[in-house]
Amino acid sequence: MYFKKHLIYKREKRSCKTMLKKLKPTEKMGENDEIRQELQVMNKWNLLLNKRNN
Repeated sequence: MYFKKHLIYKREKRSCKTMLKKLKPTEKMGENDEIRQELQVMNKWNLLLNKRNN
């Protein structure tokens, strides 16, 4: 499940932040919350990787 979403995320080449903004915050618990959590985790990893690379 996660891997499929990750591939979709990679294919669209959007930053995590823009993806998070596009999700509707009004929708309670559901797939959006799952995706939002996964994107937040990916965002944290991206920040860590960027720090390591610089």
